[in-house]
Amino acid sequence: MLEGIESTVSDLLNVIHDNMFAKAKATYDSHIKEVTKWEDVVPALDAKNVVAIPWCDVEACEDDIKTRSAQA
Repeated sequence: MLEGIESTVSDLLNVIHDNMFAKAKATYDSHIKEVTKWEDVVPALDAKNVVAIPWCDVEACEDDIKTRSAQA
């Protein structure tokens, strides 16, 4: 009756893990929003999204984003 239980439980835990990870990743991926206009940033964040915004690779741009987002 308990023969093979170790591998059965291990396999089941792997399936549970894979399913939970896939669901979490799908949820996360569905909440990544590409934003190209500043006026869309705060509404996207308020909607519990992660925003992907263009960045010019200059520290001054990062500072501007930090300043503007702190005011929102």
